[in-house]
This record gives sequence, C-alpha cells and structure tokens, in this order.
Amino acid sequence: MVAPTAFPASLSPFVRPAIVIELIGDLDRMAARSITEAAGRLAPDEGERIVLDLQRTNMSDHGGVAALLRGLTELRRRCIDVDVVAASKRSRTALAAARIRARALLPGDRDARRRHVMIVRNADPERECA
Repeated sequence: MVAPTAFPASLSPFVRPAIVIELIGDLDRMAARSITEAAGRLAPDEGERIVLDLQRTNMSDHGGVAALLRGLTELRRRCIDVDVVAASKRSRTALAAARIRARALLPGDRDARRRHVMIVRNADPERECA
C-alpha cells in the first residue's frame, strides 16, 4: 500500500509531548490497531502531541506497517498530532516504504506527562519465551 502523501512528522518535535506510547514486541495488524485505538483514547488536548515509540518493535509484518499507516491517517484526520520514533535502520526503512516519517527519540520525549507501554506477543510463536 502506498500513501498519496507521506505521514508527516510533528511540526514541533521539540515541544514536550503529552503522551508517549511505547510498543514492545512485533508490529502486526492487531498491534497496529491496538496502538491507534490507544492513541485515540489517550488523545491529548489540542496543540499537544503523542510520541509513538517503536524502538523495541520488530516490523517484519508488512500488514502491520500498512495497518499502522491507516491508523495514523485516521488520527491525523481527527487532528491528533503523532510523532513516530524508530531506532533501527530496518524499522525506519519499513516505515519509509509506507511513507511514514520516523525520527530518533529526543531527550524531551522522556518528559511526557503520561507514558503508556504496550507489550504484545511475538507474531512468530517460535520466538516466544517460556
């Protein structure tokens, strides 16, 4: 799936975020849907932003990245400002292929008023720890 325009990064990434949502695990369709639902429920006041931290996320499922794009587009329509953070080159490449701009985590991102951590199961059951 190719978006007609890239999902932009925040216009003001140096402003303290209201909420940081961190995903740990695999980004599949269900996880992407859960992330965007959580972002919608936790949506801050107008003029504030959400940081979606995908630094500890595996993006091997293309369906998950496409579902994330759909969710981010819906949040954008609702005027919810979301910054996507990804650390690895592989993750940034997967996001860029879906035209989602990702950036590095900034020191101010750690000072969010609220932090929401989501831990999801691995999409590949063979990688699960007992």
